[in-house]
Amino acid sequence: MTYIPAFERYPPAILRAFGRIERARGAIEAAFLLPAQEEILRRDAKVGSIHYSNLIEGNELSRLEALRAVEHELPPDDRAKLELVNYVAALDFIGGVYREGTIEYSSDFLKRLHGILTKGLGREDSRFKRRHEGEWRDGVVAVGDAIAVFHVAPDPDEVPALMDDRMEWLERKRDNADYPAPILAGVAHFEVSEVHPFADYNGRAARLLAIAVLRREEFVERPLFSPERYYAEDRDAYLAALRAIKETRHLDEWLTYYVTGLAVEFERLAAKVRDLNAVTQALPLPLQLSALQERAIAALTVDGRQALTLGEFAELASTSARTASRELNALAKAGVLRAFGKTRDRRFALAVRRPHVGRPRAWSDERVTSELSRLVEQLGTWPRYRDFEEAEMLPLYAAIARTGGLAAWRRRIETDTPGSVG
Repeated sequence: MTYIPAFERYPPAILRAFGRIERARGAIEAAFLLPAQEEILRRDAKVGSIHYSNLIEGNELSRLEALRAVEHELPPDDRAKLELVNYVAALDFIGGVYREGTIEYSSDFLKRLHGILTKGLGREDSRFKRRHEGEWRDGVVAVGDAIAVFHVAPDPDEVPALMDDRMEWLERKRDNADYPAPILAGVAHFEVSEVHPFADYNGRAARLLAIAVLRREEFVERPLFSPERYYAEDRDAYLAALRAIKETRHLDEWLTYYVTGLAVEFERLAAKVRDLNAVTQALPLPLQLSALQERAIAALTVDGRQALTLGEFAELASTSARTASRELNALAKAGVLRAFGKTRDRRFALAVRRPHVGRPRAWSDERVTSELSRLVEQLGTWPRYRDFEEAEMLPLYAAIARTGGLAAWRRRIETDTPGSVG
């Protein structure tokens, strides 16, 4: 049977999200970034993808461990660490085939991606065995918790044909202007989750395939953000959107959620790049910066450092103390940095105020608190994604997602107002 996903093309919420994405993309492309700054943004986006995608599945290793994995400094000496190391390899694989122009929508491509993601994770004493790495499952899969079963996947004998149909649909629609990249990526993500073609690691494989779609369709030419952050900040909303088709038999709610998430993350990046660009342009930069000088500016604008000592910069840039001193003092002489402290303990900071990256000013803490509290009072319970959509309050949901997620705001409001709705 030919696969035809059921969804409306396109409800107002999706069209609004498309508009938000395009405005944010325009702001990002128009901004001036030093190559060293962009390099750090790319690294941080990769770290975020690894951390948040695995966090959704219960891997609680920190962002620091994800950074170590990206920098190839994390020893894969237990399962949790190996999951991070493998995720780095899977993202590197996607980046490599993207540059080669060989990403394809096929079952073989998806199985290869899953094989990299799960290499060495199969255990003969578990339900996920070595033979399952990069291969379709050979047993029945049900998704649920201690209380209920949310989804029973198709019979394993049906998996090859089901996945071939879905990959062929993606390939057919990629040159059709009625099916933009976010829709193709959203459908790809959903169908891997729905068919559950593997014995395990389906969620991570779904998110990786969606990234591959966005890369192939040139929607994310500069991978500077991690869409997985949006899902992890409110995991319940993410899972609810995936499961909504069980009630509606349509992908509309999931695709609205997915495209809105892309809009939120593009806007988060645009705000960060805008603030970064403002500070960089305010610096009296010389006409020509050395690579090491770029690295120093990037460390102080993007990498979260308030100041650098000579020793810190020498270690960061893998250079000698003498070279570090020459480069930082040259920037101080040009007025880009200011130096303070005695020679032995001299530190260097930006000559202008560093960027404060946060939410758009229209969404202050006070406004988020007020509107969220009002919605909670109307509902008599804490809202989920669908409640925001039905109340036509998706901008509020986006602001909440940008600033810690619904769970964090619930803790904040309940702490301030004891005895509130449970």
